Amino acid sequence: ALYSVNLRVNGWVILPPTLRNEEFEDSEASGSVRIMQKALGHFSKKMRNACAQPGGLDRDAARERMALPQPVFEMLAQHLIQDGTLRKKDSWYLPVGNPKEFLSPLAKSLLDRLETAGLSGIDISIEKNEVLKKTLTDLVRMDLAVQTESPWVYANSAWAGIRRTLCGRGTLGKAWKIAEVKEELQCSRKPLLGILNLLESEGYVEWREDCRVVIQEAEDEPPESD
Repeated sequence: ALYSVNLRVNGWVILPPTLRNEEFEDSEASGSVRIMQKALGHFSKKMRNACAQPGGLDRDAARERMALPQPVFEMLAQHLIQDGTLRKKDSWYLPVGNPKEFLSPLAKSLLDRLETAGLSGIDISIEKNEVLKKTLTDLVRMDLAVQTESPWVYANSAWAGIRRTLCGRGTLGKAWKIAEVKEELQCSRKPLLGILNLLESEGYVEWREDCRVVIQEAEDEPPESD
C-alpha cells in the first residue's frame, strides 16, 4: 500500500525485488520502476523540450534537469527513444525531426558561414570565441556539419564535395599523395591529414606506403531538401 501511495503522489516508484512483478493501475512498468501514465506524459514533454536545443542535451545535464532517480530517468529516456521522440548519439539526447528547426540564430548564422566557406571549412583551433566553438560542435552533433580530427569543420555539402573530388567516379585505385591532395583542393596542408583520415574511416581510402589509395568510389548525393 505504501508503494502505491508513493506512486500516486510522486508519479513514480522504485519497487523492491520482492514486488517487481506487482502491477499498478494506470502505470507503465520497466523492471522495478513504475511511472503513472499521466506523469510519464508530463516527464516526456519536459525532457523533450529540454533536449530541443542546438546540439541536444548530454545525459548528465538531462538527468539533472529532470531531477529523477537514475532508474526512473533511464526508463523515461528509453521510452522517448522507443516512441521516436528523441534519439541518442553517444551520451547526448537529441530531438527527432528536422534539426534545422531547433537552431538558434547563432547556429543558423554559423551554418550559413560554413556553407559560404565551402571546401575551405572552418578551423576550430584558431577560433577564440568559446560560444562559437561550442555551436560548431553542436552543428556536428546534429549531423548538420562534419568535423575532422584536424580539427576542421565543413558543411555537409562541402564534405560531400571533398569526398567526390578525391573519391568520385573514375578514381578507384588512384593513389593520392599529400601534395596532390593539397593542389586538388586548393587548401593549406594543415587540414589535409584530418581529411584523409576521415575518408579512411568512412571506407573510401586506405594507407599504402606514402599514399592514400581509393578503394571505394563515392556516389553522387542527391541535393538536400529544405
